[in-house]
Amino acid sequence: KQVVKGVKSYFAPKEEDSCISADKVTTKSTVIKGTVDAVVDQIMVKVGSERYEVETDEGGSYRLDLDETLQEGTSICVVLRNLDQELIEVKRSYVELAKPEKPKILNEQIDENTTTVKLYCEDKAAAVVVLDGKKYATDKAEPDSSGDGYVYKIKIKKTEAGKKYSVYMTNKSGNSGKLTGKVEKSSEEEKAD
Repeated sequence: KQVVKGVKSYFAPKEEDSCISADKVTTKSTVIKGTVDAVVDQIMVKVGSERYEVETDEGGSYRLDLDETLQEGTSICVVLRNLDQELIEVKRSYVELAKPEKPKILNEQIDENTTTVKLYCEDKAAAVVVLDGKKYATDKAEPDSSGDGYVYKIKIKKTEAGKKYSVYMTNKSGNSGKLTGKVEKSSEEEKAD
């Protein structure tokens, strides 16, 4: 990767007239890639304030591997110049917040005596439990002891065995995958406690 200087601001043409296509980049992306519809050996990609010369292959594909994920809202500009270094186009986009990962249920089981569901997720988001058609949610979380994620505690009402539940995470970009199951019958030992 070669860092270069000197990009001016230009406006991109309408999408249908664009020579540059760029894949969406989220807060979980580790690569910036796309294609250019032009005969060039390389393009310039500006990520935040850093500029990189990126080679294109014979099909016009480009790829910039990232050392780390980017923050939401980080600006990405793909700059296309012709062989005489005249500006053809600049395509600007911004890093989007990724949908959260699917949570893990930390409870050994969810049974008819359960009043708190504990979830683990790598992402800071809102945790949701849908139990027998009723939704319970929280966005309050404590850092996991490993420091790699968060633990969410969602208070629920006791529900009879056999009722269906689902759990998922949500943020402004959408919902994670869901975990589903049925409320278990509690064992006799638990009732004695």
